[in-house]
Amino acid sequence: MEGKHLVVFLLIIFISIGVSAQEARKVYRPDIPGSFLLDFGVNGTVGAPDKFDIGWFGSRTANVYYYYPIRFGKSKFMFNPGIGFGLERFKFKNYYYLADTAVRDGQFDLVPNFVSSDSTTYSGIKKSMMVMDYLDIPIEFRFNSNPDDLARTFWVSIGARAGVLFNAHSKIKYKNDGEKVILKDRQRHGLSQFRYGLSMRVGMGNFNWFAFYNLSPLFEKDKGPAKTQMTSFTFGISLTGL
Repeated sequence: MEGKHLVVFLLIIFISIGVSAQEARKVYRPDIPGSFLLDFGVNGTVGAPDKFDIGWFGSRTANVYYYYPIRFGKSKFMFNPGIGFGLERFKFKNYYYLADTAVRDGQFDLVPNFVSSDSTTYSGIKKSMMVMDYLDIPIEFRFNSNPDDLARTFWVSIGARAGVLFNAHSKIKYKNDGEKVILKDRQRHGLSQFRYGLSMRVGMGNFNWFAFYNLSPLFEKDKGPAKTQMTSFTFGISLTGL
């Protein structure tokens, strides 16, 4: 299932659960042992080579996580382990393409236009993206100012996240004889198989701001463009179903 289709599917489920819960509250308030969370953010990089020139609007993240809250007695503190999907995109402003040059020297590089195996250069590129989908395990320690009313409480959390890459591909959209063509190259392109990093959230009730800093390099050693050891970060907004 494509990443964007997965997000739409899970969003429909999320909304349906919320609507059902609202209807159910007219009769009773169910004791749901966990909550779903949807993140929408933009991506940035640290230490990227010059050719890795991305646009903020197209370089985005959508996370879908389920958390199981564990409250420490009657205190204002909670431990939230979770699991879910992290879907990341990097859109290149300069239309460079992550090409398969690893056959020659074990390194994947960014080139101005995609060059196929028969040395044909595709012109008229309209979009160039790098796509990564992860299975993530996030954990958070959370402080609630009013733990007895989570729908209205102010809260802050710090945590960490580890994930494994289960889908990756590059994608370009170009014109061929006036016809739009979308080309996907489904391989890792030297991307790291695993990632880990630190996270933080500040929110009120069901809404929060979040930030994530990826401590692990985006590419494996000596396999990325210009042998980069760049890292990435994400910040954005979240909606939580309590």
